[in-house]
Amino acid sequence: MLSRRRFSVLAVGTALCSPTASVKAQTYPERPIRMMIGFPPGGTVDTIGRIIAPALSVRLGQPIIIENRGGGGRYFGG
Repeated sequence: MLSRRRFSVLAVGTALCSPTASVKAQTYPERPIRMMIGFPPGGTVDTIGRIIAPALSVRLGQPIIIENRGGGGRYFGG
């Protein structure tokens, strides 16, 4: 069994040797966002998605690419 002192020395040593100091923070998102619409192009849902996309792109600071996938319920857990 480890004594408290040995445990604390081991914990401090592990913390000092951890590579977290070299990890660089990443900005989110770092590439374009894909907005998947589960209906064919030209419908109401597609039109609303295309109206929302530019405003969302400005707020997030990333381009948004619209993808239409007919029968998209299987992609969204339905």
